[in-house]
Amino acid sequence: MIDPIPTELDSRQIVFQPLYVPFASAIGVAFVLALFIWNYPSPNDPIGQKFVNVPEFWIWVFELGVMSAFLTVVFGPLWKQFVNLLKEQISNRDTTRKLGIGVMLLLGIAIYLALGSSIYWVVPSNPIRLVVLPQGHHQRVMIIYGYALLTMLPLIASTLLVYKSILDKTRQIQPAGQDRAKLFGMAADLLRYRRLLQNYLLIAGIVVSIVPVATASLRSILIAIGNVTEKDYPINIVMIYGLFFTAILILFYVPTHLLLTDSSRKLRDRLCPIDSLPTLEESLQKRKALDDWLETNIGLTQNLKAGIIALAPLVSSFVASVLGIQ
Repeated sequence: MIDPIPTELDSRQIVFQPLYVPFASAIGVAFVLALFIWNYPSPNDPIGQKFVNVPEFWIWVFELGVMSAFLTVVFGPLWKQFVNLLKEQISNRDTTRKLGIGVMLLLGIAIYLALGSSIYWVVPSNPIRLVVLPQGHHQRVMIIYGYALLTMLPLIASTLLVYKSILDKTRQIQPAGQDRAKLFGMAADLLRYRRLLQNYLLIAGIVVSIVPVATASLRSILIAIGNVTEKDYPINIVMIYGLFFTAILILFYVPTHLLLTDSSRKLRDRLCPIDSLPTLEESLQKRKALDDWLETNIGLTQNLKAGIIALAPLVSSFVASVLGIQ
């Protein structure tokens, strides 16, 4: 099991646990404020002076601060959970299987980093590449988005490990035969993986939702100071950002969810097979109870609705377009 709940809290937990979220959030906000207050803009930078003197600038900084606060809150727990999942996967494995897990993680992380960093170059008409920005602006933004990529990294890697764990459980269902103790132990594990996936969906959705919103705010600043026009920087660009990051999220989440549903159904069939017509009604009732417990009756669309925030990048971009946010 991962992160078992302690029966008693030690003194450090009693003191620091209630303060963790506000303290971590404050650090995240302070990080962004330090980037955009200390030596920003440079006194001899006319573009920078105009940039910070429009109301939209502080809206943009606020949005980045919210993202940074959330990243700081989840950073440690996500990395800790990844380490625990990795230990669970490689324990009692031979060298070949450990190597296979390592290759899977490296390939997945490489794909994630390539997709996450390529949005700047993928959009052919990305006007940010053509605009004169305040001195040091690009470097500061890259630090923030690099922090976001680093925080999401253990989430993506953990999703891959959850996929591998579910695959292992699926292979164990048939050999378990009628050993109900083993089968119910597998069911508990599958439920744990489902909770992890839902948590990852929510966390990733919150993070990537802020990206297009902040992009829309940056667009507003550039239009306000006259660096670009609405025609040069159409709102469609912001919507493309929303679609792009949502696609990355779904790319890693959907296969794992589908495998989990298939594995849960196989486990249900093993626990309660339909093998007799006279007992069909009773078997169907038991299977329905198992479906409710294992949540196999919750489809992919419903699962995404449960973590509806994952679709917020597209939704927020659309709302910004409809409301005429510049």
